[in-house]
Amino acid sequence: MFSLMSLFSRATFKARPQAQTRLQLEGLEDRLVPATNQQFVESAILALDNRPFNAATDQQFVTALNGGSSLTAGALQIEKSADGTAHTVDNLFVHLLLRHADSMAQTTFGGMLTGGAALQDVKAMIMGSDEYFAFAGGTNDNFLKSVYADQLGRAIDPTGQAFFGGELTNAALGTDAARRQLVASQVIKSPEGAINETLVLYNTYLQRKADIQGLPFFAGQMTDLPLFGGKVSDEQNVIASIVGSQEFFDGSGR
Repeated sequence: MFSLMSLFSRATFKARPQAQTRLQLEGLEDRLVPATNQQFVESAILALDNRPFNAATDQQFVTALNGGSSLTAGALQIEKSADGTAHTVDNLFVHLLLRHADSMAQTTFGGMLTGGAALQDVKAMIMGSDEYFAFAGGTNDNFLKSVYADQLGRAIDPTGQAFFGGELTNAALGTDAARRQLVASQVIKSPEGAINETLVLYNTYLQRKADIQGLPFFAGQMTDLPLFGGKVSDEQNVIASIVGSQEFFDGSGR
C-alpha cells in the first residue's frame, strides 16, 4: 500500500538539486539589495491570495512585519484572510473537480477553514462528496483510482485496492460519503501522501524541488504516524512556514 522505507529515498532522489547541510530552507544567493517587508507582502499576497497588493487593505501586514512580527506569522495571516481562504477553496475545486468553487462551496468550505478545520480535512470532505465520486466514474474502483492519482500521482496498487476497497464496502464505517471521506483522509495523511504534497508545495511556492532536509521535515508534519510525532499539522501551517521562509523572502526582492 505505502512502502515507507522507499518513500523518502525515492522522493529525495528526485528532489535533490544539490548537497545541503542545514535543516532549514536554504536562502538564495547573497544580494546587494536585500528584499523588503513590502516586497515580501506583495509576493505572499500574490502567491496565497492570487491578487495584487492593495495598499488600502494590505498595508497592515507590512506594518506588522515592521513592528517585529515573524514572516511565518505574516504569511499565515495572509493565507487565512478572506481572500486567501477563497483562493484556497477555489484551488481545491479546480484541482479535484476541474471547476471553480461556487458561492455555496465557498460558504461551506471557506467557513470550515475559518472555523479552524485543517486543510487536509476539507480536502478529504470534497473528495468524499457525491460530485467527486460521480466525476471519478461512479464506482468504488474508479473512486480509488482517482484518489491515488490526485493525492499520490500514481496508479493504485493491489494492496491499497484491497484494503481501501474493503473500507468502502464496510457499512459499519458509516454512510457512503463518510467511508469515502475516511479513505481519502487516510491517503492524504499517509507518509506517501504527505511526501507528495510537500513536493508540490516546494514547486508551487519556491519553484524548485524539495531538498533532503526540508522534505522529511515538512512531510513529517503532515502524517500521523508515531515515527513522525503522531500528530498531523494543518497543511496551512506548513504552507505558511514555506512562504515565511528566508528563501521566499529573499526571492521576493528579485
